[in-house]
Amino acid sequence: PTSGSLVISAIQAEQMIERGCEAYLATIVMSESSGEVALEGIEVVREFEDVSWSLKGLPPSRSDPFTIELEPGTAPISKT
Repeated sequence: PTSGSLVISAIQAEQMIERGCEAYLATIVMSESSGEVALEGIEVVREFEDVSWSLKGLPPSRSDPFTIELEPGTAPISKT
């Protein structure tokens, strides 16, 4: 047995089924919530009850927005 998940393409799955491998198909359907979830019912929220969760709104605007200066001619990381 392997740990983690094994992901294969649809073509690979089809080829494996044609060779006689067992195949299972499962779907997950998320039903709409019938109401709001109480925060007290969420375990991780109960673990941090001493943390103040009340926010009064967005933080104030800053006079100098956060920026990262790049060297001239630097390509975006996603395009390298």
